Amino acid sequence: MSDFKQSYKFIFGCFIFGFCLTGLMAAYYVSIHKLILDGEILNQKLRANVLIEKIEKFTVLADQLSHSLKTQIEGPALSKQSIEKILRKSISESSEKLIYGAGIWYEPYRFNKTEKFFGPYVHRKTDATSKITLSYEWNTKAYNYHEQDWYQKGFLDTENGVYVEPYFDSGQVYITKTTAFFDSEKK
Repeated sequence: MSDFKQSYKFIFGCFIFGFCLTGLMAAYYVSIHKLILDGEILNQKLRANVLIEKIEKFTVLADQLSHSLKTQIEGPALSKQSIEKILRKSISESSEKLIYGAGIWYEPYRFNKTEKFFGPYVHRKTDATSKITLSYEWNTKAYNYHEQDWYQKGFLDTENGVYVEPYFDSGQVYITKTTAFFDSEKK
């Protein structure tokens, strides 16, 4: 019987030891897990703050650029060459990392009574050269820019402009700010 008591005490001791060890391991896991979660949450907050700073910088620059373009374009009619020059200069002087391009799109037949589509667009190449390129690629019946969502949203707030939902294209995320401008007849 004493062998049985000793075996029983040994088994009970092992059980208690295992129970305590499991409790210690659980406490260690919970504390380490909490540290890992806290670290990840902090890391996500830091990344979010960096993203917020970039978006704030972009919006400040985009607001300045759209206001500058609006001020230069509004009023008396400009020549095609003058508009192209304004766009090239605006993009070449803007932040290479934050501003990709800018365009000026007129309502149908507003720039020229015989021309339905007029909308020069200046943008940087996404290759290492960052060369500035002028294009009229969206001046087609197939694209019909004046019926596009981004164009229509420009009329929602004609004073300050509107940011259009971001989109993904060619490995980049683009955010568009669209702002209405008016001719000397306020049209």
